[in-house]
Amino acid sequence: MQGRYLAAVTRYSAKDGVNYNLASSLEARKATGEKMYLPIGHETGVCYSEKNYVDIANVLSSSTSAVLKFRDSTGALKKTQSIALKARNTLCISVSSTLKGTGTVELAPAALNSMLSEV
Repeated sequence: MQGRYLAAVTRYSAKDGVNYNLASSLEARKATGEKMYLPIGHETGVCYSEKNYVDIANVLSSSTSAVLKFRDSTGALKKTQSIALKARNTLCISVSSTLKGTGTVELAPAALNSMLSEV
């Protein structure tokens, strides 16, 4: 019997070998060259304020680029950012510094079958 399964690749940023700054995962799936729309939430409480990051991975064996567009909850464009990724590299971008509340990030890869992304 064969079934479908879901896999993920988890990336950690070590602070000092014992403590970690972050842990993020990307779905292990085929990359796309299509535009991706990433919803951004924002939660706050008495003792915390959520910070959001977008993780982007280039799965190609060559460098590529993309354009990110940050929009607030009304759809107003807040920032446009061009990025370049080396071959088989990842990039973690802070969204909270640009969007103070909820919104979306549009990721437009330059190459087909090149990128994966998660919030």
